[in-house]
Amino acid sequence: MKFEFKEHTDKGLVREVNEDNLGHSLNSKNGDVFVVCDGMGGHVGGQTASTIGVNAVLSELTTKAHNNMHVAISQALTFANEQVLGHAEADPSLKGMGSTATVCLFKDDLLYVGHVGDSRAYIYSDKKLYRITRDDSYVQELVDKGVITEDEAEMHPNKNRILQALGSTSALTPRIPKKPFKLKTGDLLLLCSDGLTSMVVDELIEQLINPQDLGGTLQELHKIAMTNGGKDNITMTLIKITESPYLQNDFDHFTVKYNKKHTAASHKITGTPPPMDISVPAKKKLPMSYILGAAAVLLVIVALIVWNKPPKSPETSAKVNTQSNHNGNPEVNNTDGLDDRIEDEDGINNNDNNDSDGDGVKNDDDQCPNQFGPKNNKGCPIKNDPLEKWIKDSIQARESLKKLYERFGGDFKGTSDCSKCDADSLKSCKDQMDFANQKWKDAVDALKKKRKPKKG
Repeated sequence: MKFEFKEHTDKGLVREVNEDNLGHSLNSKNGDVFVVCDGMGGHVGGQTASTIGVNAVLSELTTKAHNNMHVAISQALTFANEQVLGHAEADPSLKGMGSTATVCLFKDDLLYVGHVGDSRAYIYSDKKLYRITRDDSYVQELVDKGVITEDEAEMHPNKNRILQALGSTSALTPRIPKKPFKLKTGDLLLLCSDGLTSMVVDELIEQLINPQDLGGTLQELHKIAMTNGGKDNITMTLIKITESPYLQNDFDHFTVKYNKKHTAASHKITGTPPPMDISVPAKKKLPMSYILGAAAVLLVIVALIVWNKPPKSPETSAKVNTQSNHNGNPEVNNTDGLDDRIEDEDGINNNDNNDSDGDGVKNDDDQCPNQFGPKNNKGCPIKNDPLEKWIKDSIQARESLKKLYERFGGDFKGTSDCSKCDADSLKSCKDQMDFANQKWKDAVDALKKKRKPKKG
């Protein structure tokens, strides 16, 4: 695992001296170690306690080889506690001094964490900030018991009351997660004292982190903490994972809004490719233009079926007027005033039912195949009818749209705002729709002219 990091510490606007301290040791016997401590007990005692804490932890973890990193961190914090107590007993002016301590250790591509007090550690992953340490504080216990909320804890008067720290005379119980964490490439680890978290809430820290600029992030966080009062020392270490064997991370956290447990699966690359996603993708919905086109064709078919119903016979019609057209053939007018004339010039009004084209020769075309469009009294289609031609052209245009849809997978939408076009067939999707729509208009005009009653 490879990483880069930046560190920053400042006394803030109120404290006379900086009682925080930080340190690191790379490529030690137990891996890479980072420590942040926040001293307490007066400006002399606090500064001394935090310095002793950092030096003791680094000494324990870098000079002695350990097989179990959880035990190593626990022993390092216990040793640091003893060192702070010993110095306080040796120098009465340092009596009562203490320090928080948060330790992170990278070993064999795994992250180990341990701490006492309320200095925190966070993991920033996929634009979300997760708190991976639980404060050793009075208000944290109230939150855990449900007495107050996390928001109320930020304003609680006993917020700074911690329950254990380095320099404690009672038995020290470091908080150490039961399992190591896995971080993926691009994840960030943040260690900080409460001089940051008491001035800048987690939600704002989350927004201010820029994984591409660690130094700029630390400067921005420091600036906001100072703007909000800078009442305590501000110390931060920001570590970015630049190369990791894990495709996904795996860690526990205490950030309620992102759930109690971070359950992302972890995969370690061992020379074989990662598991492939073989789930079937959801089907795309049909574009609206295709649906409207199908509906239009269906409506035309229904309209033609109704329009091509044979005229009522004299026996069943209440009012039927019979006239003769200019060729002497009967002309039947419906009571709705619309003319359903049958014209001889179409060449289909013949006595021979099997010679629909009027050429006196029976052929396959005379079998009156099932075609769209108006028909004569023998049930055969009227040739060269503009409505029939429009229907064929319209269907052809709709089929072109269907081919485009199948080709582009439904990526184009609407009838006038197409995002992709088939240059080999027509100029654009819009041209095709305009073509079909114009045919519709022509057919409607032709239908109105054909069914318009003749004067006189």
